[in-house]
Amino acid sequence: MIEPPSQAASCSPGALRVATGAALFAITNAVATALYRRGGASVVSLYVIRSPIVYVANVAIVALQEGTPAASNVLLLRTGSATATRLALTRSLLNSLKQILLSVAFVYLTCAQAG
Repeated sequence: MIEPPSQAASCSPGALRVATGAALFAITNAVATALYRRGGASVVSLYVIRSPIVYVANVAIVALQEGTPAASNVLLLRTGSATATRLALTRSLLNSLKQILLSVAFVYLTCAQAG
């Protein structure tokens, strides 16, 4: 038989961080979509602009939560391991390439539907 929890369930900081990250992601997507639909930016330029903004936001979040030394590690991409740093960089570059190719494909699909 399952026993009920002895204390009231509380929301952990991890859940709050995930919810905050999801909200920020949704907001950036809404802003990017609005810019694109109003002709303010192309899809590729939105990715190029959004990437440094997310990078700086990550540094700011870590600085608020864990202090300046941890934030400088994030800023300088220090992972504690040279292999982990190379793998993270490789993953980031491949994801950037993927996003650019998806953006180009989206432009071609949009043009194909317009014609």
